[in-house]
Amino acid sequence: MKSLIGKILIVIGWTLLTIAATIVISDYIEVYGAYRASEKVMGELEKAIEREIVTTKDIEIADRKYIGVIEIPTLDIKLPVLEECTDTNLKVSPCKYYGDVYKNENMVLAAHNYPKFFGNIKYLKKGDDIYFTALNGNELEYKVDKIETLEPEDVDGMVNTEYELSLFSCNYPKDKRVTVRCIKQ
Repeated sequence: MKSLIGKILIVIGWTLLTIAATIVISDYIEVYGAYRASEKVMGELEKAIEREIVTTKDIEIADRKYIGVIEIPTLDIKLPVLEECTDTNLKVSPCKYYGDVYKNENMVLAAHNYPKFFGNIKYLKKGDDIYFTALNGNELEYKVDKIETLEPEDVDGMVNTEYELSLFSCNYPKDKRVTVRCIKQ
């Protein structure tokens, strides 16, 4: 009887290990795919901005509309920004969650907490530089003013702010939103 229970426990253990490995591998594939997609689009966006061929406030690349480039030198991040925030788009690149840089509205950008996206924004410090380059080539410079943690349901707290730029992502337990508030220079 002990031998049968032992065999059952071993099968259960191997099954759980296989499930865990599958989850880890699928997460890695998702993150790696997001990095590759962003790198490819980044190259196309930079060419368009350099050639000053963009005369609208967005450009379509691979069936998605992009509005500019976010750069966070402290974290070695330079990524395209999508115009529409959806679950699918967030797996490709940071997205505009709220606002419009062309209308001088406060802008809120969201991204997954992948390390090369916004996963490390919690390490930014007051005074760190952040740049947003619009498609017309205008580069806006911001400085980090504060970092706060908001509840996921606190949409008003996220968008109704005096800060010209806010960046946010989930924390690792995914129960809060790490939010970086920035002022324009």
